[in-house]
Amino acid sequence: MMFDGVKYHLPSTLPHDRQLYLTALLTQHNATRADSIFDATHIITNTDALRFEGWQEMDSENIAVVRELWVERSIAAGKMQKTSFYSASRSKIFSGVVACSADLPLSDEEVLSNGITNLGGQWRMNLTKDVTHLFAASSTSEKYRTGMSYRDQTHIKVLVPDWFDDTILLGLPDLSTEIYQWPDPVVLTQRMNPTTQLKHSKKSNVWEGCRILLSTSLALTGSRRKIVEDGIRQAQGVPIAYISEDDEVTSEEEVRLLDDCDIFVTRYRAGLAFFKAWRKGKKIGTLNWLLDVQASGVQSSPLDQILHFPIPPGAIVGFEKHEISITNYTGESREYLKKLITLMGGNFTPYLSVKATILVAAQLSGPKMTKAAEWSIPIVNHTWLEDCFLRWQNVTPTLPKYTSYPTSIDFATTLDQIGMGPDIAKTVAAEVAKGGETSSSNQGADHKFGNAASHAKEISGTSSLSNSPVPDVDEAPEIIQKPKGRVTKSAKRTGKQARELSS
Repeated sequence: MMFDGVKYHLPSTLPHDRQLYLTALLTQHNATRADSIFDATHIITNTDALRFEGWQEMDSENIAVVRELWVERSIAAGKMQKTSFYSASRSKIFSGVVACSADLPLSDEEVLSNGITNLGGQWRMNLTKDVTHLFAASSTSEKYRTGMSYRDQTHIKVLVPDWFDDTILLGLPDLSTEIYQWPDPVVLTQRMNPTTQLKHSKKSNVWEGCRILLSTSLALTGSRRKIVEDGIRQAQGVPIAYISEDDEVTSEEEVRLLDDCDIFVTRYRAGLAFFKAWRKGKKIGTLNWLLDVQASGVQSSPLDQILHFPIPPGAIVGFEKHEISITNYTGESREYLKKLITLMGGNFTPYLSVKATILVAAQLSGPKMTKAAEWSIPIVNHTWLEDCFLRWQNVTPTLPKYTSYPTSIDFATTLDQIGMGPDIAKTVAAEVAKGGETSSSNQGADHKFGNAASHAKEISGTSSLSNSPVPDVDEAPEIIQKPKGRVTKSAKRTGKQARELSS
């Protein structure tokens, strides 16, 4: 049964009728009521994690304190959800949110996705049936139309991104979505002027006065840039300001400001600013890394996780020909692999068809595995994707490392553990040379690379938090609109087969 082993406690802060409702649901799915708060495995509450009777004496490390939504979402999904995504902590302001972007610019999507996942929520690259919030800047995209047409069935909220901005600004979980929702987001014509006292998450001193330069490659402008800079200040960092306006900043100004920074945050490992930052031994990371550090309170090394270090500009040569499907990876691990595929220039497909070039599988089981073997589609574990990403090359998938499935290893639990590796200094040195650096600059770079490599080895000893925990649910089916026009019998069969292989 779904809640086997769960011993729950309902604080008195929950209304009596709500307690009766939750008790009925939990009992129906095999949970048992704890004799006291000290005997509970789960505390289900409608208030902050530390605002109910007995919290001072509870064992907070071994008791999950979750919102009521955890019960309802678990039952709706048919599987007990990871409690970390339904935390009752007031600092996790996006707890319970599963978000997706309809048409946001890459820079905005990066801010929203990292902000939401680091503050208790989840992010989906595709519009799936578990998405609760779809962010749309306009009403013209296909995802917007699909989301709007499925509102009644899935209760999805289609919003302008201003809701994210104001939730961050006010630090309020469960900020009402009413004035932000399409088709008539009132907030666009009558912007709120919040008078509420700002309620930010607990401040940390993780940056300890470090001066941080945000690269122009992040394309942060307006409210998104303000949100990132305010987050840096709250964590006791100092964002370095450009003299020029956002659209007038030159590479020369960026290079000049590098001398005054301790940390350089950028998307790509290319250009004069990146090469100078690396040679001078500056700490260099992505926006993903910056927001993860601020959320965790641990200043980890950007080299510890491959999405925390900048990537080369442009897709991997030949990778755009790949059509890649995934099976037996769920939730955040699945989203992580989708992101790798997209960043490298490949095409992710939720459905396996004869057009697929690779199937990435955590286990040798399931309908996709059967069909991939039948259609002679190469089957690999996720280490192939990570090695392609590390080398930024279209690595051959036939090596035993990628096609082996030892019975003692569950590949779904071993993602994002390799980091950038010890060869990153040589890799970047080669990229510097290829990028047109002069002979004399390269000679100087060799020595500085050694210093940077030593510095990287030194800071990599700092413990870093892994990516958000993997939800204990299967990937929800993609929301697909009904095809327009006449559908042939052959097309119907193909569509049915695709749906059967979409997990």
